[in-house]
Amino acid sequence: MAYDTQYAMADREDDLKIGVKSTAILFGRYDVIMSRCYNTLCFAYHGRGHLALLCTDKLRPDASIGLALVAMMFAKQNSACATRNARACFQAFLANIWVGVTSLLSLQSLVYGRLLMDNFKKLSKSKAKKSSDANAPVIDYQAKLAEHGLTREQVIATERKLAKFANTMDSLVRVPFTKQGMGADAALSTIPLAGDLAGLALTSYAFVLGRQLGVPAHKMTPAVRLALIDMVVGIVPGIGTLLDIFIRPSRKTLGIVHEHLHDEYGITETMHMDRPFLHQSLEDKQRSRFGAFWHNPIIAWLYLHIPDLLGLIVVVVGWGLWAVISWLVSLFGKVTGFG
Repeated sequence: MAYDTQYAMADREDDLKIGVKSTAILFGRYDVIMSRCYNTLCFAYHGRGHLALLCTDKLRPDASIGLALVAMMFAKQNSACATRNARACFQAFLANIWVGVTSLLSLQSLVYGRLLMDNFKKLSKSKAKKSSDANAPVIDYQAKLAEHGLTREQVIATERKLAKFANTMDSLVRVPFTKQGMGADAALSTIPLAGDLAGLALTSYAFVLGRQLGVPAHKMTPAVRLALIDMVVGIVPGIGTLLDIFIRPSRKTLGIVHEHLHDEYGITETMHMDRPFLHQSLEDKQRSRFGAFWHNPIIAWLYLHIPDLLGLIVVVVGWGLWAVISWLVSLFGKVTGFG
């Protein structure tokens, strides 16, 4: 709406002649104020995304330098439109592509910055573990599994079941390229009290699966506490549903369980957690008559990363369409004398 108003401000005189009811004509002398309000709302939306990633992924604040650049661009556009000069308003409208690209790159830097930090931490932990393991006694993971009446395959299958449940409850619809999202728990929280109680009851299934894998009750306490907080906060209309993006007891349970399995049973694989549905599907395909084909490492990797590849294609195609549309708008501006 901000850029639609800015474009309409550039065409105000022509629109008045031909009778077009644009937003600039609708807002009248409040057109500049309304354009600034829409820019502010847009900036608040971008800021919310950055804040969510910073809070949940604990990234460094300077990773949001792109957000500051977006704020500067909005300020420049607001200043240009304040004069109501047709050329200045049209130039402010054309600048929308730079706001979009800057915001996109900034969000991508946050996400991939987090991935780099995670990989660096894993590498550091791995090196520290290797140095400590040199003098540590050898742990018989098979004996520990047998002690609980489990096999490695059963543990991975049960953890995958827990990951499916956690995804359904807390991150069924994800923010692209992140692990943040909303699921059935957020949907249930829209139903006052009854929905929150139902969400708590369903979340208890994650605790049951954790106990089946031998996780001690005291280790599950943080997840249980988070589930109770989620129920209490969820009673607040609107705000409770929004906070469900960040309060995710089922995902918390999954993290606790995986840490326990890593320490107690030596389970280091994570793909069955990150892509549980695809992992199950791939496993089924590997047991089929074409199993040799699906056991190929490259084919298996491509299959498990289908969501990432599709997301990349969407981003590339979207950027291409945006560039073409921007070029056409620029060409139109030059032809009509506004460029």
